Amino acid sequence: MSKKTETATIKRDFNKQFYLLKYDSNWAGEMDINGFIVYDKDEYNEWLSKIPKRSFEFGIGTNETIEYRNKAELLKQVKVTVLTAEEVTFFYKFFASNSVKCIDWDNKAKQFARIETKPIARYGHFPDLDYFDVMLEDDEQD
Repeated sequence: MSKKTETATIKRDFNKQFYLLKYDSNWAGEMDINGFIVYDKDEYNEWLSKIPKRSFEFGIGTNETIEYRNKAELLKQVKVTVLTAEEVTFFYKFFASNSVKCIDWDNKAKQFARIETKPIARYGHFPDLDYFDVMLEDDEQD
């Protein structure tokens, strides 16, 4: 399939705005922690709404966490960039997320354009929707 067709498909199936969220942090002055995720506008807004306003920790290993006093402190470490449809195609091609269930590239299964609220692409460490969903579930159980 040509790149032109893929780009056209994304414009047809994903006529929402897409965002690249790039996370850059450091753990205890010893190692850099980086990652990114691509969300559509609805996913981005949902992610923003789920970040706790109170203090929380982002787990980056078996015993390592980065502590945040509030939502604003995390957001200082996330750079947001609006993506074009062509750029979304690149991220999907090279960093497709395992959480994307099905994308209708060939127009044979229109009902499967996108299933579930998951990122189209991701890489590295990133405090994503799933991370905050689990945190919120844990809070409800306490």
